[in-house]
Amino acid sequence: MLKLIGLNKQNDSGQALVEFALTLWMYILITFFIIDFGWVSYQRISFEYGYMHSSWSVSAADLGDTDALEEVPSTAVYAGAVVSDVLFDVLSRSSLGIIGGNVTIADANAVLYNQADSYNVPGRTPGNPVQAISRTRYMDLTADFSYVIQPLTPIGSLFLGNDITVEKELTCTRVVRTQHRSE
Repeated sequence: MLKLIGLNKQNDSGQALVEFALTLWMYILITFFIIDFGWVSYQRISFEYGYMHSSWSVSAADLGDTDALEEVPSTAVYAGAVVSDVLFDVLSRSSLGIIGGNVTIADANAVLYNQADSYNVPGRTPGNPVQAISRTRYMDLTADFSYVIQPLTPIGSLFLGNDITVEKELTCTRVVRTQHRSE
């Protein structure tokens, strides 16, 4: 009877090793999936932030526009590499971790135009309003952004795909400069 108890103890000692070997692959699979999911999520959030920041930060001076708001109407159109290079620079500076070679900016256009509005302000003598003019320079900015995210491990590629493409369409109108004058 003592021999049978001793044999059972020897057989039980290998059981832990077998269970570890059977569950190790699942642990590695889950760990790599968490790493890749975190990487893809970080890349996507970083791209989204850079996209928003680029729509806020592009100025008329970045495009080479020097309109003094003297003429209404006045229009300037910028397209192609002039606009996309400025958008790419702002996106790259504002987003940590963005891989520049995976960013594509297409159909980038910026239209700057002046618009005048007139209104009355109180004059020096009561009851005699004075006409004032407000001139505003607007910028209509449009572009198509595309960013390709690649998972870090083969496990991420298996579950998420080799390339995850995030696309954004930029369409915004911004005030560049305003000037108020009373006659």
